[in-house]
Amino acid sequence: MFRAHLKLVFRTMAKHRGYTMISIAGLALALTCAFLMLLFITFETSYDKYNVNAGRVYRVTSAWSGDRAGESAAVSGDLPLDGQFPEVEKTARLFTYSWRENALVAGNEKSFFEERFFLADPSIFDVLSFDFVWGDPETALAGPSDLVISESTAVKYFGRENPLGKVLAVKNLGQADMKVTGVFRDMPPNSHVHCDFIAPFSAGDTLFWSGFAARNNSYVYLLLARGASPSGLESKFPAFLAGHLGDRSRNVSLRLQPLTAIHLRSHFSDEIEPGGNLGTVRLFGLLAFIVLAVAVINFVNLTTARSVGRAREIGLKKVSGAGRGALIRQFLAEAVLFALLALPVALALAQALLPLFNGMLDASLTMNFKGNGRLFAGAALLTVLTGLLSGLFPAFVLSGFRPVEVLKGKFSLGSRGAFVRRSLVVLQYAASIVLMIGAAVVATQLHFIQSKDLGFDRDQVVILPVKDAETMAGYDALKTAFLRSPAVLGVSGSEGIPSRIRRRHAVLHEGAPGGEEVEYPVCFVDFDFLSTYKIELLSGRDFSPGFGSDDKLAYIINETAARSFGWADPVGKKIQLSNRDLMRAEFEPGEVVGVVRDFHFRSLHEKIEPLVLKIRKAQFTHVAVRLAPGQVRGGLDFLAASWKQLFPGRPFEFSFLDEDIDRLYREDRRTGRVFGYATSFSILIAGLGLFGLASFSTAQRTREIGIRKVLGASAESIVVLLSREFAALVLAANILAAPVAYLLMTRWLQAFAYRTGPGAWTFIVAAALSFLTALATVSTKAMRSALSNPVDSLRYE
Repeated sequence: MFRAHLKLVFRTMAKHRGYTMISIAGLALALTCAFLMLLFITFETSYDKYNVNAGRVYRVTSAWSGDRAGESAAVSGDLPLDGQFPEVEKTARLFTYSWRENALVAGNEKSFFEERFFLADPSIFDVLSFDFVWGDPETALAGPSDLVISESTAVKYFGRENPLGKVLAVKNLGQADMKVTGVFRDMPPNSHVHCDFIAPFSAGDTLFWSGFAARNNSYVYLLLARGASPSGLESKFPAFLAGHLGDRSRNVSLRLQPLTAIHLRSHFSDEIEPGGNLGTVRLFGLLAFIVLAVAVINFVNLTTARSVGRAREIGLKKVSGAGRGALIRQFLAEAVLFALLALPVALALAQALLPLFNGMLDASLTMNFKGNGRLFAGAALLTVLTGLLSGLFPAFVLSGFRPVEVLKGKFSLGSRGAFVRRSLVVLQYAASIVLMIGAAVVATQLHFIQSKDLGFDRDQVVILPVKDAETMAGYDALKTAFLRSPAVLGVSGSEGIPSRIRRRHAVLHEGAPGGEEVEYPVCFVDFDFLSTYKIELLSGRDFSPGFGSDDKLAYIINETAARSFGWADPVGKKIQLSNRDLMRAEFEPGEVVGVVRDFHFRSLHEKIEPLVLKIRKAQFTHVAVRLAPGQVRGGLDFLAASWKQLFPGRPFEFSFLDEDIDRLYREDRRTGRVFGYATSFSILIAGLGLFGLASFSTAQRTREIGIRKVLGASAESIVVLLSREFAALVLAANILAAPVAYLLMTRWLQAFAYRTGPGAWTFIVAAALSFLTALATVSTKAMRSALSNPVDSLRYE
């Protein structure tokens, strides 16, 4: 029976090849889009699950309240968590100083600044999963000069030879010769942390300063005992804090964070690596759902359009004793078969489009169903589910035909069926219009970001990172050397750069309520910061070496700071940075010497805050060099030569300020690309859906078209007649889509402190495009019917 039915299905497909190809094409396009989205979602939600004990590993985070409220992914070094709780099987600390300085590593006549240099407890190899290629993880970090490296790092320094026992010279604030005692395979891409070097915590006293471990915050990971309750452990933290901090514990709290939640659900400012975005993952899922919904509606309309030709088949089956349940199963099986036939096409398309998709996302996803059971199961389930949903409505409608009326030729789906079909087309096209408007709004916002005046000149500025103390100490000589070239218009050192100033510091200013310190963003700069970045000075004066006390007593603030401090005339007002924030820092009370125009020192997602500028060369992390127009290549060559002359053992690294700023909006550009991608698929599939409904409408009105032509109606009038109905449906779709798109995109834009709104032109253009695509699709079918022989049309009846 099944075999006979299968043969009948394939025979029907062959007989109606046009409908078959359109149905399979629509499902294949939707599944292609969904598979690519599923690939991204699967990857993003798989972070850290490769760890053998992923379900039992938690990271300890900290928070504090009061006048200096904040939170951190790390824990203070003076809180010894190891061995304090019976619920904890293992404790491991991890520390990186790459936010401030990179380690300079040299060996085998090669040297590199290394960002992924970590200090850790030996237990890190028990808590997190490391796959050792060389060495024993039990003893690899036994001594203070031991060093474990990644496989790619071993190849970089030593080629393919066995690196065990080799020595690497490591220099940070201090320096040490360290022996390679272990090599592990590179950590997988779906890890929230990627280490290339791991040294023991005891090495911190040599590489940094004495008493290092107790004086620095570390990332602390706990491997809980089997059956231990995370909430029960958390409930013991207040008593633990009270025992170690005394009265200070009232303002401090500790929390547990599941290892597998770090990537998508943790967004501390001091994360080891930037995390993912749960909102983006949900957006991808929503877009995949929308495109699949459009395809399902498309299939429903095409199947309904074909129902005229299949009415007699259904009637004969019912007369022969087939029940409604059997017919429903038949149509559902047919729909699933269509989806399964679309599956290989979708997989081939997805594989072909994957490089383009990776380029859009700045990702390196791979389609490996063999090694990824979740991905294979998701793709299979998605395909079958799409088929079932596609066949559900046609199955119940077509199985409800009355056999007597069908065999007498009085078959009709009725007004209710027509209303449902038209409603589905409206929903289908409305979904496509929402995506169209969304893509336009994202593109408009990205253009706004690119063209907005940030309050400084981002062009022709080269940024050099200051990665170690020796480079910092040689800053004056470097600046003097750079300024010898006519291609160099200005040089300035600073801690952070405009768009990435992150330091917050307690500030005491004249007139502060109760004389209390308040935290504000602070940037340490040199005398030429304003001129190099072309930041406008509104009142007062710039920093100047001509004023002998400027390096200690002078401050410059922005407009927002002046307003926040309640100063109408800020110049001359008293201000001081707290001495408790920086080790070995002694700030003296000073005064404001100038006020600058507000500039965006972070991304446009954030509002401009009060900002304090202060001369302090010891804190520089970047050197900015403004080059003359048209002299970028020559200027870079000169900078590189000067750098190598002053720092022969250090690589010359640079970036351009405008590119650094663009990287702040990587996630937003990714959203825009995916919107455009999904919109294209959706419009194409919706066009197929309209073609299906046009086919159905034309088939239903065959006799009417023939009679009109016999009575003298022109082809143009018939095209207008058939198109008018669809124009009304597209109009309804626009009316439905506009408020939905406005609400959704207004909410998306709220992530930006500075934004442009969804303008009227966005909706007008989307409406115009939707009408053009719809009418072009419908007119093709309408014209064919209008030009057909009326004798054939009447013979049909």
